[in-house]
Amino acid sequence: RWMGTDALWTIVNTADQAVGATLRIELAAFDAPRRMNVLLDGRLVQTLIVAPARASYDLAPIAVTPGTHDLLFHPVDAPAVAGSVTGNGDPRALSFAFGAADWIVERR
Repeated sequence: RWMGTDALWTIVNTADQAVGATLRIELAAFDAPRRMNVLLDGRLVQTLIVAPARASYDLAPIAVTPGTHDLLFHPVDAPAVAGSVTGNGDPRALSFAFGAADWIVERR
């Protein structure tokens, strides 16, 4: 699934204590390598440099406190209009494609 500007996930830690977790996610950048900021509740977690070829990326382990949180994926570089790259008239502004994602929770 392609994104243009920001994408937002709502994540929930149902435990009664903070957990350390790594997000492993498949990503591909549209047309050229692009930078993506990942923010948890408005705080920068990591900046990824994503290549055009689909690959798996791991976010550094993050502490997720109990409750609901916003995980924001923000393109640092402006999305590109697809049709200007492909010549097919596609008006969508694209930055990243998302594939499979998996959380790896640290065991205590």
